[in-house]
Amino acid sequence: MFVSLFTNATVRTVNNAGGAQFGDLISAITAATSGDTIYVCGSASTYSGATTNKTNLVFIGAGYNPQKQNPLKSTITNAWILGNGNAVIGFDLVGSIGFSNPSISNLKISRCKVSSFNSTNNTFTNCMFDNCIWTSLTLSSPFTSQTFNGLVFSNCLIYMTSSYGQNIFNGNTLSGSGVTIDHCAFIKDGAAINFFGGTPNATGFVFTNNIFINVTPATAGTSYQYTSNYSSATLSPTYGIGNITGTTWPFVTPQASVTGTFQYAWDFHLAAASPLIGAGTFGSEIGLYGGNVPFNGSGEAPIPQIDILMLNGTQFTPGGSMGIQFQSTIGN
Repeated sequence: MFVSLFTNATVRTVNNAGGAQFGDLISAITAATSGDTIYVCGSASTYSGATTNKTNLVFIGAGYNPQKQNPLKSTITNAWILGNGNAVIGFDLVGSIGFSNPSISNLKISRCKVSSFNSTNNTFTNCMFDNCIWTSLTLSSPFTSQTFNGLVFSNCLIYMTSSYGQNIFNGNTLSGSGVTIDHCAFIKDGAAINFFGGTPNATGFVFTNNIFINVTPATAGTSYQYTSNYSSATLSPTYGIGNITGTTWPFVTPQASVTGTFQYAWDFHLAAASPLIGAGTFGSEIGLYGGNVPFNGSGEAPIPQIDILMLNGTQFTPGGSMGIQFQSTIGN
């Protein structure tokens, strides 16, 4: 159950189990105009993705791991093709993500679990991924032949199983500038991989407050900025300041448990007395839970929500009183 904070645009609701304005995402998008908000209710069944060239739409789901009385999540399968200026918050994206044209701008994907992502020959301008979990990436570099004019990854968890053997950014074909990666955790199960492939042509990559486990972030010859990162692979001092190299597993959940298919039960808070606490920029902690918007493991949108709703009794007299108990959260 959601409470809208938006008053200057139409709010459209979607529930494939009934009780909403629309039963599927495609119908809601068809009816929407720029500036509208589309709430997609949590459901026991998945929603099909859709293709849209419409701009400035806000999609809000129930989260990928909601912590509430009825923990139904908003799951999107099949391809979801997005236009410029869209915001996508609180979904389990088990299908692929694509873009309606090769130049995508002002896109924000927040608090989503991303299972399949592969972008080729696109230009990203002022786009952002924050508080997302990336798992089960396709067996090719998620970002290939890209041009960047502003891209931010913030407080994201990128977990790769032992079967993933590619790079994250295919460096030889990157161009442009302005990529910021801050307070993320890159964790590879099994043999190590490189963050970049080849020799990157793009400039302006800035890495701050990240954790790299079995992922080598630096590439020989790059001049990218690395500040206050923790890496299991050596970072040359010429790449920046405040970086820490070590083989100590930094998280609460033991390293032996973090293997195979991703589990929500894994705890990526820093272990007690970790030297990474307070070692980040401006005294923040390195990793997912530092910075202005710490990692949220539920994917629930930062809006007021009702978590528990109970009726006291099963029969009520017309005109009489009804006892209701509920618990709500403001959201963060």
